[in-house]
Amino acid sequence: MTRGNWAALYAGLTVESRLDLAGMRQAWLRRQVEARMRARGLRSYDEYRRLLQERPAELAALLAALGSRLQRSTALARGPSRPAARACVDALPVAAVLAEAGPRRGGLWLLASNRLAQQLLGAPALALRASGRGYQWLFPDLTPCADEDMPLQRAARHGDPTHGQILLLRDARGRLQPLAVSARRIPGGGLARAIALFEAAPAWQGDESAETLLAGFNEAQTHRAHYRQLFDAAPVALLASDEGGIIVEANDEAGALLGAAAPLTGAPLADRLAEEAAPALQEALEALRQGAAGRARLRLRGQPGREVEAHAWRVGDEDTPLVVWALHDVSGMAEAERQRRDYTDLLLHDLRSPLATALLGIETAGRAIQRDDGERAGRALATAQAALRRLNRLVDSLLDISRLEVGQSTLQPAPLKMEELLVEVAREAELLLAAHELTLQVGVEPGLPEITADRDVAYRAVFALLDNAIKFSPAQGRIWLHAAAQDGGVAVTVVDQGPGIPAELRPRIFDKFVGLHLPQAPRGYGLGLAFCKLAMEAHGGRVAVDSAPGRGSAFTLWLPVGQDV
Repeated sequence: MTRGNWAALYAGLTVESRLDLAGMRQAWLRRQVEARMRARGLRSYDEYRRLLQERPAELAALLAALGSRLQRSTALARGPSRPAARACVDALPVAAVLAEAGPRRGGLWLLASNRLAQQLLGAPALALRASGRGYQWLFPDLTPCADEDMPLQRAARHGDPTHGQILLLRDARGRLQPLAVSARRIPGGGLARAIALFEAAPAWQGDESAETLLAGFNEAQTHRAHYRQLFDAAPVALLASDEGGIIVEANDEAGALLGAAAPLTGAPLADRLAEEAAPALQEALEALRQGAAGRARLRLRGQPGREVEAHAWRVGDEDTPLVVWALHDVSGMAEAERQRRDYTDLLLHDLRSPLATALLGIETAGRAIQRDDGERAGRALATAQAALRRLNRLVDSLLDISRLEVGQSTLQPAPLKMEELLVEVAREAELLLAAHELTLQVGVEPGLPEITADRDVAYRAVFALLDNAIKFSPAQGRIWLHAAAQDGGVAVTVVDQGPGIPAELRPRIFDKFVGLHLPQAPRGYGLGLAFCKLAMEAHGGRVAVDSAPGRGSAFTLWLPVGQDV
């Protein structure tokens, strides 16, 4: 237990206690302190001094024990004298400044400072005010301190303690010295007194000039402003969160996408997501913790059908990591994917259905031939032939749609009489009409002009309209197939008694994959009408529809007369 360590401890007790320790026997006082040290298993005065700093309760207990045996000094009730204060401060092992609040507002007077304070600060009085001749105190971001910001001022005037606050002291040469400052008020009556301790901050690069640091600070602020501008103006929703998913920043696009009425910052990202999205969010966060990129498809809370794809990556250092989220609204893409799956299933069903019918017809014909039942075999083969033709038309239409969409026309135009074409279409549809218990009425205006067209394409277009009419017509219903001269060409019209087409769907009815979804009606993939439109346009013609809910539909194909294709 060195004498120097005891001097530092004694000086601290003198400042803290307001007791007349200077008039007491040092040996007796030391025995009292050492008894408490032994009770706490401490071996040095320095360890006990640190304990007193860390545990105010221990300091209070020690002072109470000393106060019960020592007489209070009337002089010290008014505060220690300047010589006594100087002796206490000189014994401290760190740079220390003791000050007293003057009677006028804001005034602070230097009572004492030790040699270490003089070496570190140059002039200890500059610890009392924020600026003066040849010096200035700054915060770490290089903003100037005011007098009321100074730790000694706050401790003496308001009793606010300071623990290790970093301040920069700029000298007359413009050089910055970073210091860690601690300050607290000294309890007692009379004028308010406070003591401040100063230590150099070795982690700082103290050899840089104020101008260099200021330039670096301004550059950092410029970069931050640019980052903020880019962050806010980004055309994609951006969020920044901590590793637990708490949002710390969000741009306007994120607020609009997530539908946040209140600010997003400070709230968990999970609060803006549907409950079923929680596992995907946690998986993305866990992937980030393991060093991988995070990605998740998330549904939003309170927005049915709204879906976002989130890409996440970590930024920042190990001490303050952040997660940046880029959110893309993929609701339309998700709906398109769902429709593609649905239409793929429908298409495969439509391909499988005629194929199964053809196989069944061939098998039935084979058994009929074995039994010498020629009539039954003929009917079965006719059914198989019709199913295969339907399958062939569907495949050809799919291929033609792909070619016609990119302008690769494979038409083989030739003279065509429309009345002959309608008769063939009606003949092939007989089995379908019978299966649906429907009646077809065919009408052809006399004297129709001959047109030039690809017979197979025109045939498939007319059959597609008739096939649609059969699908949507009620049992025991009637369908009309009619051809007439119109506007310098020939118009073929198919009229049904089906449910009709809603007005909002009519402008898109000829687009690919736009099917008609009505209660108690078959679903379609929308390829038949898309093929009709492309086929007519390739011939220089057009397609139109006249329909209303509850009144059936009338589809018309129009082909010009006397035009080379």
